[in-house]
Amino acid sequence: MAALICTLLKTAELHARLETLLGEHEECHVAVAWATGCEFVTALCSRTHRQRVRRLVVGIDGAATEPEALLAMIEAKLPLKIRKGSGQGGIFHPKLYYFRSKTRAAAAIGSANMTHGAFHRNEEVLVFLEGGASEPVFKELEACLDTAEERAVEKTAKWVRTTYRAQWAKARKLRKALEVTEEPRERTKANPQADLLELSWAEYAQRVQDESDRKFTPDATKKRLTLLAEVRRWLSTTPFENIDLSRRKAIAGVLVGVNERQDVSVRKVQSGWFGSMGGSGTFRNTVAERARDLGLAMSEIPESGEVTREHFEAFVARFEKATNGLKPRPGVTCASRLLAMKRPDVFVCVTGGNKDEDGNAAGNIRQLANALGLKKVAFGSFERYWDEVLPALHSSAWYRSPRPKGTAGKLWDARMALLDALFYEPTAPVS
Repeated sequence: MAALICTLLKTAELHARLETLLGEHEECHVAVAWATGCEFVTALCSRTHRQRVRRLVVGIDGAATEPEALLAMIEAKLPLKIRKGSGQGGIFHPKLYYFRSKTRAAAAIGSANMTHGAFHRNEEVLVFLEGGASEPVFKELEACLDTAEERAVEKTAKWVRTTYRAQWAKARKLRKALEVTEEPRERTKANPQADLLELSWAEYAQRVQDESDRKFTPDATKKRLTLLAEVRRWLSTTPFENIDLSRRKAIAGVLVGVNERQDVSVRKVQSGWFGSMGGSGTFRNTVAERARDLGLAMSEIPESGEVTREHFEAFVARFEKATNGLKPRPGVTCASRLLAMKRPDVFVCVTGGNKDEDGNAAGNIRQLANALGLKKVAFGSFERYWDEVLPALHSSAWYRSPRPKGTAGKLWDARMALLDALFYEPTAPVS
């Protein structure tokens, strides 16, 4: 029998070790008190590893587990079960990661939940065990997992989106109100949208209008909506690759000069709203020469209804195929422009070419990152854009509000793309 190895794991090495074990073993079993969007959740949900997950029990006491993390696991069809405490004042509080093959097993037990904080910011310590699968300690851990699963229940995506998301939002506000270790976040010149996630729909809509008026002209919001309406009309009637080239360039935000505006419909819109991509020569060429591949990518995103992780991953795969071999290769910035044009209710275009208040090139990324409490690198990868940027915005009160009646409904239909009005700082007229 192989010797049982016992060592300590700390925060810096936690994710790498767990993902290595996930790839080495046939089975993965997890029981944690809380989960949020983090690399290990992404790894569990990936096509490479999801079939290895045999048991996944996640607690929701205090509504601290993020709804988007639960939705990701449900969408990946993982065997997720939800667990609450005993109801006698105690909560469900284990942090157990167990991996098993035919003859070998490994486990990490300690303080780390399956959260971004545990894997990056917190000071965590876990005991790491590795040895023969028949070791008594592993049998005891399997019994603990059995007990954890006994009172756990399966929940639907609908329950998460409605019932639990409301509980989470309420608990989140309460936790923020109780925070006393930091000064309250205030709107400042450097971070004017610090309260973005706390705005009601009415407050958000008014701020979009106010910022548009302040930075541009009183009809700027109307012009943004006009562009989106035209793009929707073009995409709903003609496959992307068959759309006139000037219209394709308007959709992609790469129109440059009056010679590309011969089409009547193109002349009536200003395609620079929501992020001009004209500075990317390779993307301009892709729109002109690889339109079919870009069209296939955009077709992976449904015109209405829910956009799932599978939809997004399929889009990314086709977008990367369309841009394969290009140097510099268009990335999240250019892709997010197409996504925001196709579904302005779901996606925001992230840009990097504007100037911030200190004259540094930053686009909307720096202020968006500040407002969401994220690092700028979160905007540089497709995975983090989906796992961190979008869930943070989709958790806000203004995003989750019911669709208003009348003309305000058009604003609501474009509420994610219209973040452009809050974070774009113009350095030149929008073309």
